[in-house]
Amino acid sequence: MPQPQVPLPVSVYIVGDTATVRFTCSLPDTPAQGQPVGTLPTYVDPGGITVGVQPPTVANYYLLTYGIDPQIAKLGVGIYEVSIPVTEARRWRVRWHSTANGQNQGDGVREWIFEGKISQMAILN
Repeated sequence: MPQPQVPLPVSVYIVGDTATVRFTCSLPDTPAQGQPVGTLPTYVDPGGITVGVQPPTVANYYLLTYGIDPQIAKLGVGIYEVSIPVTEARRWRVRWHSTANGQNQGDGVREWIFEGKISQMAILN
């Protein structure tokens, strides 16, 4: 099951950048990321992964599927990353959904938000 997300300030990306969101799946009751060295979580691969992306223009909502869409990359056991081209300004929403594997591990749902902004230096581009 994915570990709880630590509340952080909202990330800001300039339109034209690529937002990168990393997801991890680990066994329940194993240490969370950020714990002292030697107490790493036990990562597991889920059965399936989908990532919903909702740009500011809600009608442009789309769904990515691991193994089909190259925007979702596996970095290691239980560690995944999704790359999202930032094409609009304002608030974006990202929803990760993983299903359990054959050992009934790795299922969960998490959501993130980030802001897209227009560059104040666009005249230099």
